[in-house]
Amino acid sequence: MSVIETIRLSRTYRLGDSEIPALSDISCMVRPGSWTVVTGPSGSGKSTLLSLMAALDRPTSGRIRWGS
Repeated sequence: MSVIETIRLSRTYRLGDSEIPALSDISCMVRPGSWTVVTGPSGSGKSTLLSLMAALDRPTSGRIRWGS
Protein backbone atom coordinates (compact mmCIF):
# COMPACT_ATOMS: atom_id res chain seq x y z
CA MET A 1 0.00 0.00 0.00
CA SER A 2 1.27 3.49 -0.82
CA VAL A 3 0.20 7.10 -0.56
CA ILE A 4 1.95 7.87 -3.85
CA GLU A 5 4.11 5.87 -6.23
CA THR A 6 6.10 6.86 -9.29
CA ILE A 7 6.84 4.29 -11.96
CA ARG A 8 9.70 4.96 -14.40
CA LEU A 9 8.96 8.69 -14.27
CA SER A 10 10.80 10.98 -16.68
CA ARG A 11 10.47 14.67 -17.50
CA THR A 12 12.23 16.46 -20.34
CA TYR A 13 11.97 20.17 -21.07
CA ARG A 14 12.43 21.75 -24.49
CA LEU A 15 14.59 24.81 -24.95
CA GLY A 16 14.52 25.76 -28.62
CA ASP A 17 15.79 22.70 -30.50
CA SER A 18 17.38 21.22 -27.37
CA GLU A 19 15.90 18.76 -24.91
CA ILE A 20 16.92 19.06 -21.27
CA PRO A 21 16.31 15.98 -19.10
CA ALA A 22 15.15 16.97 -15.60
CA LEU A 23 14.26 13.44 -14.40
CA SER A 24 15.11 10.10 -15.89
CA ASP A 25 13.44 6.78 -15.02
CA ILE A 26 12.56 7.53 -11.36
CA SER A 27 10.63 4.93 -9.39
CA CYS A 28 9.74 5.41 -5.74
CA MET A 29 6.98 4.70 -3.24
CA VAL A 30 5.81 6.70 -0.22
CA ARG A 31 4.05 4.53 2.33
CA PRO A 32 1.41 5.78 4.77
CA GLY A 33 2.91 7.12 8.00
CA SER A 34 6.45 7.18 6.62
CA TRP A 35 8.86 10.11 6.58
CA THR A 36 10.26 10.87 3.15
CA VAL A 37 13.07 13.27 2.32
CA VAL A 38 14.04 14.42 -1.17
CA THR A 39 17.65 15.58 -1.26
CA GLY A 40 20.23 16.35 -3.89
CA PRO A 41 22.31 19.13 -5.37
CA SER A 42 20.86 22.12 -7.15
CA GLY A 43 19.51 21.15 -10.56
CA SER A 44 19.09 17.46 -9.75
CA GLY A 45 15.29 17.43 -10.27
CA LYS A 46 13.90 17.67 -6.72
CA SER A 47 11.37 20.42 -7.51
CA THR A 48 10.44 18.75 -10.79
CA LEU A 49 9.73 15.47 -8.98
CA LEU A 50 7.58 17.19 -6.34
CA SER A 51 5.69 19.18 -9.00
CA LEU A 52 4.92 15.96 -10.85
CA MET A 53 3.83 14.19 -7.66
CA ALA A 54 1.51 17.11 -6.85
CA ALA A 55 0.02 16.97 -10.38
CA LEU A 56 1.22 20.51 -11.12
CA ASP A 57 3.07 19.24 -14.21
CA ARG A 58 2.82 16.22 -16.51
CA PRO A 59 5.56 13.64 -16.97
CA THR A 60 7.15 13.08 -20.37
CA SER A 61 6.90 9.35 -19.66
CA GLY A 62 6.09 7.04 -16.79
CA ARG A 63 3.18 6.97 -14.37
CA ILE A 64 2.14 8.32 -11.01
CA ARG A 65 -0.32 6.42 -8.81
CA TRP A 66 -1.99 7.98 -5.77
CA GLY A 67 -3.45 5.92 -2.96
CA SER A 68 -2.79 2.48 -4.36
